[in-house]
Amino acid sequence: MTAARLTYATAAQFIQEFGQEETCHLLRDELPLLTEELLQEALEGKFSDGRSEEEQQQAIAAAKRLDDAIIEAANWMDGYLMSAAPLPLTAQQIAAAPIKTCCLELTRCQLMDDDDNATEGTEKRCKRWISWLRDVANRTVRLVAEQKGSGGVMSGKLSSAYNWDAFDRGQWGRRK
Repeated sequence: MTAARLTYATAAQFIQEFGQEETCHLLRDELPLLTEELLQEALEGKFSDGRSEEEQQQAIAAAKRLDDAIIEAANWMDGYLMSAAPLPLTAQQIAAAPIKTCCLELTRCQLMDDDDNATEGTEKRCKRWISWLRDVANRTVRLVAEQKGSGGVMSGKLSSAYNWDAFDRGQWGRRK
């Protein structure tokens, strides 16, 4: 299952970052039949033989919940990012800033929506990323803009208002 629009992160990246076990644990809240294998099958869009209809429906619901959480985190980030740069961000801007990591962490925060999942460390990470987004929106932190290609390396003497001929004279003695 894939998200309907491009986001800053994907379900596969979420699983890679936080692990299949944690991802399944976060999504299992209302889905008691969900297993790591079922979640993976739902994300791939192909269930193995012998899966009950209820197992498949719960796995599909979990995959959709993960996709929806990623999209919601990206939309929320856009509210801050639009103050700093025109949207959509370029691939270069996304690669140069911790955009993907921010999206993954905010998605994780959203999925840790109850006392069984929430930890003090997670709360600190969430606050850190929200603070970073505010700094981006306030332009305290800037996203890297696309770099224009240079015209090549130029060589030669640049003009300067400094008197380089008098540089070695004075307290250092006469020029040799």
